[in-house]
Amino acid sequence: MLSNKKNDYEILRFSEEHISAVAKIEADTFSEPWSESSLALLLTEAYPSFVLREESAEVVGYLSSVRALDEIEIINVAVRADRKRRGYGEALLRVLDGYCAEHGISQISLEVRQSNSAAIALYEKCGYTKAGVRKNFYRLPTESALVMIKTFETEKL
Repeated sequence: MLSNKKNDYEILRFSEEHISAVAKIEADTFSEPWSESSLALLLTEAYPSFVLREESAEVVGYLSSVRALDEIEIINVAVRADRKRRGYGEALLRVLDGYCAEHGISQISLEVRQSNSAAIALYEKCGYTKAGVRKNFYRLPTESALVMIKTFETEKL
C-alpha cells in the first residue's frame, strides 16, 4: 500500500473500499461519470490510481490513470467541491510523479476541457505542457479537449 502521510490527509492506492466514495465524487464532478462497476476496473496494476482522504478517513479526491508500457494516461482527477483550493489536486499529481519515478515511466498524458482554466493552470504548475487539441472530445456539453503531456528522463537501455 502506498501511503503519503502529510498534514491532515493521506494518499493511498485506490482499493475496493473506496469505490462508492469515488463514484459520488465522479457523479458530482463530471457530466458523464463512471459507474461503480466501471470504477472497479481500476483495481488492477494496469491502472495506477490513488485516493486522497482526510484524517477522518473520508475520501475527498482521487486520481485515476492507465499504464501502457512506459507511459501513463490520466483518466480523471477530481476533488470534492467543498475541498477544492487546498492543494489536494496537486498532491495527487505529485504522488503520480513518484509512481512514475519508481516505475520508469517516460510520459504522462491527459485531456482537459479547453474551458477548464483552473485545471489547466494546475497541470502547467505541475510541469505539463500543451501538446494539441482533440476536437469535440467531450459531450454534455460538446467541447474540445486540450491534450497535455509531461515527460520524464529515463535511463536508456
